[in-house]
Amino acid sequence: DAKQLEQWSRETEIESGRGALRLDGRFSVQLAEASARSALASVHERVRAAGYPAETAMRKEGDKASYIVRIRQLPSREEAQALAERLKSKFGVKGPRVSS
Repeated sequence: DAKQLEQWSRETEIESGRGALRLDGRFSVQLAEASARSALASVHERVRAAGYPAETAMRKEGDKASYIVRIRQLPSREEAQALAERLKSKFGVKGPRVSS
């Protein structure tokens, strides 16, 4: 019925400013960083279990390697910051950082 359709529409509408991802998004939120990939497993699994498309990636700076858990493809710094704030202090995320 029309009432149910309206409710579903509100639930699935992609709202600006709420941390929505876009295919061509160029901003990321780094959720955690560690020198060993295994140290990030808990954060990665918890964030993914909550429905976020988190990924673990290696980052090299000079001859040092570290690993990060991040969510990519946010369309703007504002969207990325909104997601960072929403995830802060949840799922083991302590100090999320936004980058482009």
